Amino acid sequence: MLARGRAAIAWLVIVGCAPSVPPVRAPSAPSTHRDPPAHVPAPESAPSTGELVGVVAAGGEDQARELLVALVTAIVEGDRETLEATLGEEVFHGGSLRAGRTRTRTSGSAFAGQLLTRARMTRLPPDARFEDLVEVESIRVEPIATSIAGEPLASELQPGDLVMHFELTSAGRDPLVDLTHEGHGALIVRPGEDPRVIAR
Repeated sequence: MLARGRAAIAWLVIVGCAPSVPPVRAPSAPSTHRDPPAHVPAPESAPSTGELVGVVAAGGEDQARELLVALVTAIVEGDRETLEATLGEEVFHGGSLRAGRTRTRTSGSAFAGQLLTRARMTRLPPDARFEDLVEVESIRVEPIATSIAGEPLASELQPGDLVMHFELTSAGRDPLVDLTHEGHGALIVRPGEDPRVIAR
């Protein structure tokens, strides 16, 4: 599972790139908008005038994409342990991200069981590839604030959470139906040291 999962992650991140060439060693790689520099000063709550203050801002977009690959791969291979590791202790269900709307919840373990049961019922081939089930080009990750346009956020969610949109292929619609609504998925990911899917 690990080998196939890593291959799918690599394919997802570099899709569309030219053929690989021998790596060029450089003193340090430039930072991107999603990755903090190799070293930054620790943030201070009350800095003095003129002092250098470190601010780490990592969008977590790559984490979200890798989490989707790991989740789908675990479903295909029936790997419950890995699947549970991609889900929060509780997973919230409900179409709205705004405060005051009704949402249901289930444990991550129970939701993992539901996903695996569905995959077995639909006889999902154990050699199915990520790109066979998910439209890779449709994957889009955005801050949760973008989705609610300044309205109050549901109490179960946090401002740093991300919304990951994706579409399923025709082959993925039945086995992965519990991740989506009519083929469209909008999973809420909480990035960080232990990123998890916390809502759908």
